Amino acid sequence: MPVSSKPCRLSILILLALLWTTTGAAGQSHRLVPLDSYAYDYIDRLQRRGHLLSLHPTALPYTYGEVESALDAVDTKTLTGPSRRWFDALTGEFSRDASRRRTVFGAELQPGARLSTSPRLDPLRPAFDGEATLEAGSISVFPNVSGRLFAEYGPIVAQAGLRFDLFYRDDPDGLAAANRLITRNEDAYAGIDTRFVSAYVGRLSHHWAPRGETGLLISDNPAGYDQLYLRLGSRRFGIRSILGELDSMTGDGRFTGAAGADSVGSSIRRFVSAHRFDWRPSRHVAVSLMESTVYSSATSGLSLKYLNPLALHAFAVDGRPKNDENNGILAGMLWLHAGRWTLQGQLLVDDLDIARTTGEPAAVALSGNVVFAGLERADLGADLTAVATRTYNTHQPEGRYTHLLRGLGAPYTDYAQAGAYSTVYFVPWHLDVAVTPRIDVLFQGAGEIHMPYPDSQDHADTILLGTVAQVIRPALQLRLQHGRTWWLQLDAGPAFIRNERNIRSNDRTVFTMTVALTTRLTAGDSVSH
Repeated sequence: MPVSSKPCRLSILILLALLWTTTGAAGQSHRLVPLDSYAYDYIDRLQRRGHLLSLHPTALPYTYGEVESALDAVDTKTLTGPSRRWFDALTGEFSRDASRRRTVFGAELQPGARLSTSPRLDPLRPAFDGEATLEAGSISVFPNVSGRLFAEYGPIVAQAGLRFDLFYRDDPDGLAAANRLITRNEDAYAGIDTRFVSAYVGRLSHHWAPRGETGLLISDNPAGYDQLYLRLGSRRFGIRSILGELDSMTGDGRFTGAAGADSVGSSIRRFVSAHRFDWRPSRHVAVSLMESTVYSSATSGLSLKYLNPLALHAFAVDGRPKNDENNGILAGMLWLHAGRWTLQGQLLVDDLDIARTTGEPAAVALSGNVVFAGLERADLGADLTAVATRTYNTHQPEGRYTHLLRGLGAPYTDYAQAGAYSTVYFVPWHLDVAVTPRIDVLFQGAGEIHMPYPDSQDHADTILLGTVAQVIRPALQLRLQHGRTWWLQLDAGPAFIRNERNIRSNDRTVFTMTVALTTRLTAGDSVSH
């Protein structure tokens, strides 16, 4: 007997009405602030000084409306020197006066270029054995341009985004992420955003860590992937959930980025599910418990079990019915702000033999940083990251914690890295200038995420496997910004390398440099409420 569709339609209409009526402050923008926006630099600096703390410091991206509300709450009388300059720049970008007039159409065009002394953009790990498509002498050049068209109506938002980037083709660590015209969809989504519930579907990027710090569980390291993103709760208690589709593996166990076109056999489909539970007992404390699972099989698809943010992976993934292989990870994060001190720490557990039954070394990672912003025009900071040899890897190659060969969390495995820096801020003429002397020390083992997973009886160090490469790099970082029209970042310094590529006595000193220049054009069409 056929079932009437009227009750189903009525339920959908009621749900949409509830979402609409629970929307946040009228007139706010519900677009997501892209992770390449300069605004995050200013927000991070102000958060270190005790402002904008209603924004969760380790859950990026924000919406435009969230930033607008946080700016409204700032007591401008407490802002002096560079802080006032950063605040004014943000209010120009996130204008409440403009948001009260509903923006129904808008566009952004963001051309730029990145230059590097090696095809790899990480100056601590230069790669000199590859060639870039476009070179100027010994400099690799990666031009790029992003274009976005967006529309909003009430709490509903839609955005089309395209990005051309030569690095998609030349990336020495990942698979080519684009085909036609070296262009792919980025930051392209549709969503509905209300005070207590939000849902977005499309190609997005997230970073679950402070701006510029390592995100062990979910980071902006890989190219964006198609996903459903949900947010539930309030600022004090919240749940964020991601269910995303990753690149598939060929039937004979290879990552090609085009497994569906491979004729060897049935492709293995791969998905990632990640949840985080946030508790903020005060504006100065943030506690997050996180979990993630890469699940896969020839018949895997979008799964209600993995979409459910209240189905704890640690208890659910291996229970019957078990229709997929899986690799689960647990993590925790603590963020504290006290006076002018900011501390953040993360611990990730991929595999820990608590009962000592397997004899396998621990697969863990940790990361943290501390910043002192007690000076009006300067910050002092230090950071540390360590990732064990087997972390993010697993017996089943399809369970490796990667997308297009780039890590979903930390970009590398089997390493320990520590750094210290001081940033001084200037505001000459119409420029915002940040100068950062920095020194980093890196110990890189021979293990990497795509090497065959060792059997339990095989000897493998917990961290720093085989011959360890060592890098000491003092550097000078410079950031220049002119209003909202262009910004430039430079990182230059010598790298003193021992045992390069994990080859004993393969030592040398090289000068490494990366430069990124971005310009921006915007246009919008608004109508009154």
